[in-house]
Amino acid sequence: MFKKIVRVGILMMLVLTLTFGSAGTQFVRASSIAIPVQTTMSLGDVYGVPWNGSYDPSTWDASNLYFLDFETTATTFGELQAEYESKLGYKTVILARIGTVPTLLAPTLVGPPSIGTYIKPDPSDLLSDHYSGPGSVHLAIFKAPATSENIRLTLFGYVNDDGKSCVLWSLDGSRNHNVAEKCGGGAELVCTVKLVEKNLKYDCDGGYDWLGEQIVNDPKWLAWADKFANMNGNK
Repeated sequence: MFKKIVRVGILMMLVLTLTFGSAGTQFVRASSIAIPVQTTMSLGDVYGVPWNGSYDPSTWDASNLYFLDFETTATTFGELQAEYESKLGYKTVILARIGTVPTLLAPTLVGPPSIGTYIKPDPSDLLSDHYSGPGSVHLAIFKAPATSENIRLTLFGYVNDDGKSCVLWSLDGSRNHNVAEKCGGGAELVCTVKLVEKNLKYDCDGGYDWLGEQIVNDPKWLAWADKFANMNGNK
């Protein structure tokens, strides 16, 4: 009888060991699984005109309206705005649409979907704080207000994957088309420096102010830009 009890005890110990040993192995494997990158669907209504300052969509000029939608890994509105500006080639004002998800009472909707309310988010605001639907943001995108400054010449600062900088110029403010040829493949636009009257003013993406400051504080850049603008009629 005693031997039988011992055998049962040993068998129970083996069962427990195998059970917890397997669970431990499964835990280790599960912890090694890569976590997928979070993405958001960005739905952009591009109006192609300066914003009139109103949050009422019925007052906006929609004669040039088109849509620019894409999936993004951006987490803040500032990052997403930079993506749109890179694709559009100009500075923007963005408004985020909120309150667009209709109330659900399966299997029918209760009332029509609302057109929503628009807000002007801070660049540091998280996209997830203002989702217009599950995992998506809906934006109204306008051109930034036109400036009355006399911009005589524009410099574009690029940075390569290896961290080296490259500067190209434009008399009319249009983006360069020969970036890969002049600066190498993978060059990313990070700074725009404008010659206004006799001063250089920079606008750089976060973390790249060093390049803008390097340009505006170099008297050789200012002298060259002033001379070149004069030679080409931009006095």
